Amino acid sequence: MAPMTVGEVARRSGVTRKALRLYEARGILPPPRRTAAGYRIYAPDVLDALDFVQQGRRLGLTLAEIKHIISLRRSGAALGRGSPNPNSVAADERTPRRDLPPHRTQRR
Repeated sequence: MAPMTVGEVARRSGVTRKALRLYEARGILPPPRRTAAGYRIYAPDVLDALDFVQQGRRLGLTLAEIKHIISLRRSGAALGRGSPNPNSVAADERTPRRDLPPHRTQRR
């Protein structure tokens, strides 16, 4: 699939152009390449990232939480490739994870 303009990404993903710029500004999406005229050009994998963001929003995650998850995925830590961090591994499911925001550590 060829690189896409902001309009094409918006059309294919169902996300507004304004939301795309917001996600870029907040660091949820990596900055796209720019043409000589300054137009954004997105790689095809941005559609997968936007799918993930939309799914997270439907599940009630904040943009900050989604950004945190995406940064873990980019670093490889979510796949166990990062250095072990004993604070982020729960001993069992009753133990709150220390790397999550306080309001998400309590079991419901």
